[in-house]
Amino acid sequence: MRNTYLIWLEWPEKCFRIDAEALRFLRELVGNGVTGSGVRVVRARSEGEFLKLLPKATHVITWHFNKDWYALAPNLKLVATPSAGRELVDYAAAPEGVTVHFGAYHG
Repeated sequence: MRNTYLIWLEWPEKCFRIDAEALRFLRELVGNGVTGSGVRVVRARSEGEFLKLLPKATHVITWHFNKDWYALAPNLKLVATPSAGRELVDYAAAPEGVTVHFGAYHG
């Protein structure tokens, strides 16, 4: 199965959004710089686009993730957030087999 990394890091403050350079770096990192590696990195720019793409996602990097969204993501293995806080990602609702990872430090 092809891994699909779904990135939704939109936030009102520009400094908390993913930019083109960081997205390019992530694509190189997860694909080991290999074209045709079977890894796909997709950026969602809105909640609607994120939810539309979620069914194919294996890995999600986002600021928030609602508990109802797990049911929309049958291939999900990981939800990661740069946030150190636990209030924006419902980790307690994560099904077995889905790892939730939080950032370690904000400030």
